[in-house]
Amino acid sequence: MKGTVLERLEDKIERIPETGCWIFTGTSTARGYGVMWENGKRMYAHRASYEEFNGAIPGDLELDHLCRVTSCVNPYHLEAVTHKENTIRGRQGEWQKNKTHCKHGHEFSKGNTVIRNRGGAICRECRTCKNQKNVEYRKSLKLKENYCA
Repeated sequence: MKGTVLERLEDKIERIPETGCWIFTGTSTARGYGVMWENGKRMYAHRASYEEFNGAIPGDLELDHLCRVTSCVNPYHLEAVTHKENTIRGRQGEWQKNKTHCKHGHEFSKGNTVIRNRGGAICRECRTCKNQKNVEYRKSLKLKENYCA
């Protein structure tokens, strides 16, 4: 492992002119994030690239890939944002918005959907499942009441 972080990054980057992405071609995680080693410690290639070009990432922030390509290490495709903002921007949010049914198969219709604000994140809940949980909870309270009497 000789050379600076920047030199080692340069050796493992394939630039894609059409998109502007700098694809890290070295070792990567199962989710596609490039991995490097520095002083015996593992570090993500996109974080190393950002820090080389832009300076330290503030401790309470994480990097968002604006291009949505996890193997991209182009520092101009990376933005330091809060975890909440990164989650809202990410594909997880798209997946949640596009769901048509809950995990138990009930449709997210207008009458069967409860909208909640959980710490700034808007969530949908299935009204049928929520009502069933409430019934089960009340039954458990009655069982405890009878047991303790």
